[in-house]
Amino acid sequence: AGGVSITQYLMDVAFSPDGRRMMVLNGSNYKSVYLFHLKTPFDVRTQNYVTYHTLSGETYPNAMWWHPDGLRFWTIGTTRDGIQEYSTDMPWDLTNVTEVKHMKEEEIDGGQSEFNHRGLVWKPDGEKVYTMGATLDNISQYTTTGSAFDIGALTFEHAYSLAPLETAPNGIEFK
Repeated sequence: AGGVSITQYLMDVAFSPDGRRMMVLNGSNYKSVYLFHLKTPFDVRTQNYVTYHTLSGETYPNAMWWHPDGLRFWTIGTTRDGIQEYSTDMPWDLTNVTEVKHMKEEEIDGGQSEFNHRGLVWKPDGEKVYTMGATLDNISQYTTTGSAFDIGALTFEHAYSLAPLETAPNGIEFK
């Protein structure tokens, strides 16, 4: 229904709070985010392809997380070994996307050396961010020491090992 075929490396998806916009991360070396409008909220059968944006930061993005206001989003992957923050001019739109900041995990106070990130999620108040990796098979928890959602002011708090329960984790989400 007016869509586009993404046949490889569909890595992540995010919905606007009203369910009318869907962002799809075409990861790995395709490094693009696609925007779809949904005629019926949260019903992917009613999607209509709008546009895409090629990411300038991470070469192999595997996960993304969108702020509920739709003006910022973050990606994480395997090449730059950290978190990238992007901003948009209009909520849940890809017309003008700018890379704001990049933070390698090794540069974070106490940061882990994960080389195969597979998940990223922020605590709703922006005071903590969680990353998941398939090299160390763990979930890393970081806290912001500055303002909310600021990847430039993160401190490592804790890592929770998923091994031996999971040896190739993909994705993380909280309810």
